[in-house]
Amino acid sequence: MVKEEYITEELKERIEAFNLSMSGKRYAIEHLDKESMASEEYKKAYADLRNDYLSLYREYSQIPDIDLYHYYMGRNPRAFDVWSISGNDERYGSPEFRGKIASEIVFNCIYWFTNKFDRVVDPMAGGGVVHDVCKAMVRRVKSYDISPTRPDIRQWDIRDGYPSDVVNEDFIFLDPPYYKKIDYGEQGNEFSKDKITFLRNILNLAVNSYSVLKSGGYLAFIMSNYVDYEDNNRSIYMPEMINSFTKCGFDIYRMIYCQNQSSQYRGFHVKHTLDNRDKHRFLTLQKTLVIFKK
Repeated sequence: MVKEEYITEELKERIEAFNLSMSGKRYAIEHLDKESMASEEYKKAYADLRNDYLSLYREYSQIPDIDLYHYYMGRNPRAFDVWSISGNDERYGSPEFRGKIASEIVFNCIYWFTNKFDRVVDPMAGGGVVHDVCKAMVRRVKSYDISPTRPDIRQWDIRDGYPSDVVNEDFIFLDPPYYKKIDYGEQGNEFSKDKITFLRNILNLAVNSYSVLKSGGYLAFIMSNYVDYEDNNRSIYMPEMINSFTKCGFDIYRMIYCQNQSSQYRGFHVKHTLDNRDKHRFLTLQKTLVIFKK
């Protein structure tokens, strides 16, 4: 819910009017009946609708980032290096996608590390949260995934490098599979087949990302430790993954800890940890967001 101390009713109504009008233009463009219209008539109708949409979008883009953030998030951007995230917002990304990143994390990354019309790339787009947030915040975004969930995400396997049209980008958002914590299906699980395969894929991802990011650009990498309580040699910790980025040229710019307030743990999880003191089965409450700079 938008709070009065962050945004005026007048601005709220203005943004809502823009969103409604732009949605109407997009719908009209998508539903132009090419079959029942003469070629020239269709071209003119398409051009008129597109120009109307672009005109609205240009006006919308004049709204300051802080006002857009206040409108969509209903609060100030996070000002500390620990972001306590409360659940997820189903307005962003496909609701049914498993492992969807919290939109508030993305909104804060986009607010702090990009500007209007910056070029953003998400090569593992999943449910499309980054795509939706970028559209709301007036960023140019390219989204790819090995198994796209929607038409605005292009099919691409990032293990093959980036598509040829991804060059000199301002910002890359990387939210790879969390190793074996989530079942991503056959194709998604191939990325994390075993520890060696996973770390090799992370290294290739870092190398390829460095080659397409502009000098001075930022890359966000979000991940958490994977702890194998039976064999610690099979565990994967953040320093191992971070090392893949630094050794190919990236500088660590900021480190942020994202805590989930709506924990998936219950009392019996805590009891199990306490009852097995010698096992050190600490419950994970956070992901680490590393911002790299080229």
